Amino acid sequence: MAATISFHNGTSVHRGHNRRDKWIADKESHIDPNGHFEIWHDEKLTDAYDRIFGQAVADYNAKQKRPDRKIGSYYEQIRQGNSERNLVYETIIGVYKSDASEETQREILRKVYEAWPKRYPQFEIVGAYYHADEEGEPHVHIDYVPVATGYKRGLAKQNGLVKALEQMGFVKDGKEFAISKWQADGRELLDHICARHGIEIHHPQAGKGIPHIETQAYKMGQKLIDELEPLVNQKKDLVTEINRLSLNREELNDSIRNQEQKLDSVKKSLHTAETLCSDVQNAVLSMKDELDALSRKKDKKIAEIEKLDLEKAYLEEAVPAAQKELTQLREAIVSEQNTFQDVQNAVLSAKDKLDVVKCELNQKIAEIENLSRQEGNYKRRVAQLAEDIPKLPAFIRTWGNKLNRATREILSDIVSRDSANEESAATDKFPSFEEFRKEQKEAKQQYQDFYQKPKTTKSRGGRSR
Repeated sequence: MAATISFHNGTSVHRGHNRRDKWIADKESHIDPNGHFEIWHDEKLTDAYDRIFGQAVADYNAKQKRPDRKIGSYYEQIRQGNSERNLVYETIIGVYKSDASEETQREILRKVYEAWPKRYPQFEIVGAYYHADEEGEPHVHIDYVPVATGYKRGLAKQNGLVKALEQMGFVKDGKEFAISKWQADGRELLDHICARHGIEIHHPQAGKGIPHIETQAYKMGQKLIDELEPLVNQKKDLVTEINRLSLNREELNDSIRNQEQKLDSVKKSLHTAETLCSDVQNAVLSMKDELDALSRKKDKKIAEIEKLDLEKAYLEEAVPAAQKELTQLREAIVSEQNTFQDVQNAVLSAKDKLDVVKCELNQKIAEIENLSRQEGNYKRRVAQLAEDIPKLPAFIRTWGNKLNRATREILSDIVSRDSANEESAATDKFPSFEEFRKEQKEAKQQYQDFYQKPKTTKSRGGRSR
């Protein structure tokens, strides 16, 4: 039995289904949980966009002087943009009604996947998923991003399906679209690989088994079949998507409830925002008043600038004369500096001499203070002597009387000696010359102690002086 092939392209991409994410696969009844599937390539879209368009974004932003014109994320720009561009496209490829084994079908689909980068370089693969766990024949999902270059506006490299097809040689010809030409090329590639594996492909649109009709009608029929085939495949995708949405209804309801809660929060935030808006309006009015004041200040500053311009013109004329005068002043300053240096040297010399005079003066002051202290001592001694002079006659009389008595006693003893024995006895009684001299020394010492040593007197406070 002859087999048929499918090379269907679409924009409805469900990567969770392709990856067999558990929360999705468990809810899709047509998927055999024990079936076989393989992931040949799986790349996060945000990472893929950074890899493919990152350098182009950097080059574009480097040329922009205004921050608001720079692109933060090209992925978000496409995601939030219009419907003319899709983040990712998908092609589903399969061989159907074939007696070939699953392994052979897998090998055929694998070769198509491996040939893709060289045959369609503008369609950058971001995901490739082999499914043999669904009802029907094995097939592969290839997710890709169309990449075109040479743009004059915006990024030099962009997501652009039509231009990517054109740069690969697929251009619209009359009523035949470029995408149809590319799909025909893909079917030709798949047909060639199947032939190498001994699989004959039946092309119903080739007219086999169809009664003869006019050439023009046949061509129109062929064209209609080509145009209807994508629609039929899109219908299959829509049915699959509807089934998936039905299974996810409960999750959507939960999501709706969460969104309602978020809406309430947004309403509260909106009320707050309205309040803030009122405050902003008031602030705007205040800023308008400030702007009016600034405008007035601006006019005043302009008048001041004009005045400064006049002063500048005057100064430009006066500068040469001022420079000449400045030169003269500098010469005078140099001369004055020299004179000042001489004066300074003279002052330093006079200072040294003054220091010497001060030192000598301090010595003289010390000598004067010493003489003053000696004078004070002499004055105190004189005062003491003046106090003792009146006492001197009485002291002399006392010692004169003592001397007379001693003299009389001596003479009396000498006259009264009658004999040698008496003389000897008298001699023992009469003081010797040494005792007499000793008595004189004691009397002299008493005199000196009385008149020469300063006497201490007590002041009223009880301290001696």
